[in-house]
Amino acid sequence: MLGEEFAMVQVKDLAVAFSLHWVATGEPLFGWYKKQYEDSFIIRGVGGALTFFSDGLQADATDGVNSGINVGVSALVSPE
Repeated sequence: MLGEEFAMVQVKDLAVAFSLHWVATGEPLFGWYKKQYEDSFIIRGVGGALTFFSDGLQADATDGVNSGINVGVSALVSPE
């Protein structure tokens, strides 16, 4: 998608999107990293990162989340 503007999503907006998706589908918006442990992928946003564990949705500062095969980044595509 050349020429499109992308921006990272605010963590609070990502949390709302995750919650709505969870209620609608019973699955994490980010996908399962290790489903048997109810552990989702970690997704970075502006102001932190979110992940889902068996005890719920958790927010962390991005300085505690480095990189790895279980870390991704959010993106907002401008509707304009």
